[in-house]
Amino acid sequence: FFKGSILSEKNFYFGVGLQYMNDIKYTSGELPNYVVMDKQARYDALELTMQNLEGLKSVLGKDGADAGIIEGYAKDSQAALASWFAMIPTNELKAVEELFVHVKKADVNRDGRLSDDELASLSVEEQQVWKKRVDKFG
Repeated sequence: FFKGSILSEKNFYFGVGLQYMNDIKYTSGELPNYVVMDKQARYDALELTMQNLEGLKSVLGKDGADAGIIEGYAKDSQAALASWFAMIPTNELKAVEELFVHVKKADVNRDGRLSDDELASLSVEEQQVWKKRVDKFG
């Protein structure tokens, strides 16, 4: 799962989380302290997820690892990640879920990329979102 290099999955997912957090648009009417607290809460949940996954990885790599410790790291990772996702509006999560379902159906040749013909089967809005996703993350 984690390779430790700059391009590792850990850094990728942490980077995606940070980009999402940095792209949040707060209204001008929101109190500056609220914005700071919201950003910190999101960062803390993401960081805690990564720390618990690192702990889980290190324990799993040991011979005779204690099942209780493994389970603890796994549960803590799930709880931290759930707290991060809980801060994302439900409508955004649902839209992403639907997009990936539609993309999976559209990817007829199952190569993980959408050709122009495959992309055309998505709604115009989904096409725009998918193109932004590809531009940002590949």
